[in-house]
Amino acid sequence: MENLKMVLHDGTEVTISEFAYPMHAVVPCESKEDGLAKWALLTQENLTSVKVTQNGEALAAFQYAGLEGVQFVNNADGTVTAHFYMQGERLASPDAEYVTAAKILLGEEA
Repeated sequence: MENLKMVLHDGTEVTISEFAYPMHAVVPCESKEDGLAKWALLTQENLTSVKVTQNGEALAAFQYAGLEGVQFVNNADGTVTAHFYMQGERLASPDAEYVTAAKILLGEEA
């Protein structure tokens, strides 16, 4: 999947390479320090609402998420992959007509 992002409550976007249910995000990192910095973004406040988007379109949304576990994997190329395991209540994905109507109301589409 290309251009996947996890959008946190404060609007911070974290690039992810994979996403699976229940709420497992795989985050590419340049180093362990980069992985720790991304982990630091996943505060309880920032996990109160989480969206997963692809190319700017919402794929999934969660509220009241909590971090259950973290795993760092050292890759052969020197990069690190962070695996964040979360829990939370999944919100229903809006249908395409609702999304289009909302964009029109917000002036994002004509």
